[in-house]
Amino acid sequence: MANPVILSLELSDVYGDLLREKVDIILRHQVLSQVVKVSNNASTKIQIKGLNGAPQGLYRIDIDPPSYQYVSQFINLKASGTTALSLTFPIDPSKVKKVNFPAFGSTVADLQRVLESSEKVLGFENKKGKVLYDALDDIRRAGLLNIVAKTRATPLTNGRTVLSYIQELREIRGDRFFAVAPKELREETKNSVADGLFHPVDESLHIHPPALLMQAASRHQIIMEIFN
Repeated sequence: MANPVILSLELSDVYGDLLREKVDIILRHQVLSQVVKVSNNASTKIQIKGLNGAPQGLYRIDIDPPSYQYVSQFINLKASGTTALSLTFPIDPSKVKKVNFPAFGSTVADLQRVLESSEKVLGFENKKGKVLYDALDDIRRAGLLNIVAKTRATPLTNGRTVLSYIQELREIRGDRFFAVAPKELREETKNSVADGLFHPVDESLHIHPPALLMQAASRHQIIMEIFN
């Protein structure tokens, strides 16, 4: 007797952690009139039985978690036994109600260093370090943490990361910030383009910062715009 047809679902977020919430799952057979609806907690693998296998095993699966983006795709189940499917779900921004930000002391050392040196941030003058971090609204803080994560994970040809070059912030927006950096960063970025780590793009996403922001601390520094 053939093993029963089972679909084993593993639903994870972008960090690889299982979703810790109840999800609604719909399986629609693409030939037969069969529709299977399941609601289950995704904190463990979900086993769905009562399905058809090959050669009649083609389904469309639709999954709509409360906090994540809706995902839909086709899957062809094996003739018998378990078919495993792993899906990754990015957060749905429209479903976000509140963000639990890390405390200043829990952020990476390079971000703490930069914030401790940033007393001239537009709209937050004379604030630095933890005081500056805590004064940021949710949009600015989320954008800052996102860009810091990206610049920390972006290496240059000399082995240093982009974040290690940033010295202080001058303006923080939701999708970008303006920062003081040594001219070496610009040259290393150009070298990294030549080595294939980066590639040139048009300037349509850039904006012109206020002239006041362009006053770098010394002739050896530049103001850089870094955005998501």
